[in-house]
Amino acid sequence: MEKKLKEMEKKLDSSDRKINVVQAKVEENKEDLEQVKASVESALGWEGELEDIKEKLRMVELQPRTFEEEGKVRRETIREEVSEAIERDKRRNRIVISKLTTDERGEDLQRKVKDLLQSLGFSEEGIVRKVMQLQDKKFLSVELENKEAKNKVLQRAKKLKENVQYRDVYIRPDLTYRQRKEERKLREEMKARVLKGEKNLRIKNGQLVQVVEIPQELQEERLGEEESLQESR
Repeated sequence: MEKKLKEMEKKLDSSDRKINVVQAKVEENKEDLEQVKASVESALGWEGELEDIKEKLRMVELQPRTFEEEGKVRRETIREEVSEAIERDKRRNRIVISKLTTDERGEDLQRKVKDLLQSLGFSEEGIVRKVMQLQDKKFLSVELENKEAKNKVLQRAKKLKENVQYRDVYIRPDLTYRQRKEERKLREEMKARVLKGEKNLRIKNGQLVQVVEIPQELQEERLGEEESLQESR
């Protein structure tokens, strides 16, 4: 992943150099047209500007600005995508836990998270790499040892509803701002489609899909959980 990001940065630098070369050539063409315009006016004794040369000059004057704007947009787009890729990579092994009662001591956070995961059947030592309390203290960001462990935790998270101690606790993937925004739109679409009578809808891998054998009450419960979590965030 890091290698790909470095390659993207190199391509961005290459694009900047190409844009600078094009702008330099445009400036040269502009100077040439100015000389032609001056020569023609001098030879023919015209005081006014020739319309065709005026038009060419106008177009040339616009070109550097157009190239610059296009280059700027392209650079910003690439930077945004690189930044998003970096943020997603940072979160690839992380989950977010909400409504888990803790105090502010680091040891207590670690212990609370381990107790929670043990209730889901995880007894392995070392599965939890790091626990951080987010700015909103209702949420914990938990880094697990790898993506496989993360996926297993997410798969078992629904079992928390069966545990009296943790029935109000939610576990979700650690998403970037863009991902949360995209999921919010999907939830709105999901809610509208449920109201129209569609069933067995689920948000999976950034898409709204229809699966089989999900009771309607569970469908409504999941939708409520998603809305509750996002409102608190």
